[in-house]
Amino acid sequence: DEQLDEELQAAGIRLPANATRADKVNQYLQVDMATSPAPVVEKRQPVMARFGSGHGDTRGDRLMEKRKKWVEEWNTWDEDRLLHRLLKLGIDASGNPKSRLIDILLEAETERLNKQRCTPKRLQFFGIACAV
Repeated sequence: DEQLDEELQAAGIRLPANATRADKVNQYLQVDMATSPAPVVEKRQPVMARFGSGHGDTRGDRLMEKRKKWVEEWNTWDEDRLLHRLLKLGIDASGNPKSRLIDILLEAETERLNKQRCTPKRLQFFGIACAV
């Protein structure tokens, strides 16, 4: 009983002097259950998602944000400027309306971005070639 009273006092629980042992045990167990936090299960992220800031900043999210910025910018361009950019990418899209030109340009720019010309495998190849 003395140890139980000490534990209750340490926890800051005040009970009347005439409280029974059962009341003290119940109060002690209720406090113990209320203060023990539920175990937190940490989910593991995919390897590539770990390189972002952790707030949905994956490669796909960055691509979607970039595509959105491109479309907003291209909506301010006139058709001649869109055609010029498409010709620079090697696509002849003359005769299409502006909305279709933007779609074609979006597809071409996304494909160009996803080519990944500078891959780790290529860097390793050039590193070995230069070292020899």
